[in-house]
Amino acid sequence: MICTCKSKGIRELETMRTSAMRRLGVADPAALTSAIIFSLAFDFGADANVYMDQWFGISVRTPLRDKSIFIECDEPEGGLLYLWGSLDKEFPDRCSARGPGVESDFVAASDASRALVDAIVAAERASKIHHSAHSGKYAHECMSCRQNMDVEVDLHIKVGKMWGADTMLPEIDRILGKDDA
Repeated sequence: MICTCKSKGIRELETMRTSAMRRLGVADPAALTSAIIFSLAFDFGADANVYMDQWFGISVRTPLRDKSIFIECDEPEGGLLYLWGSLDKEFPDRCSARGPGVESDFVAASDASRALVDAIVAAERASKIHHSAHSGKYAHECMSCRQNMDVEVDLHIKVGKMWGADTMLPEIDRILGKDDA
């Protein structure tokens, strides 16, 4: 499972994202998910299914493998990235870069992402220290607990937007019938 509820999973996903940016030659972090989808389709001949309840389940089927591969994840773009990475490791000669990519763009995106992840780690640490005042648990009536939670949520949203979630969310809302149209 790709779990981004805690900093460990966020760091793993960040490492996968920056590696995929280089591999695919994508200079804009927000374009990474689209590049992964194109690579799955055109480099690996794959199709993907997305299942959703409390979490997401992603399955990818390709004629290169006898069986499809599946993962549960908090974010569909993280699951697609993980499965793309698995196929890229298994069939490294299949993947082709989408653009030339510029090293300074990769470094800038990696640094910006790392700074956000470091801020999430610091916020988690602050919450954990504060929760010790409440027997190690979140206290709904405590204003500091709420503020710490707000900081963590805001940082998770910033990470998602950096990596293009804001371009996918309207489409997910449309599919679920939540759009304003």
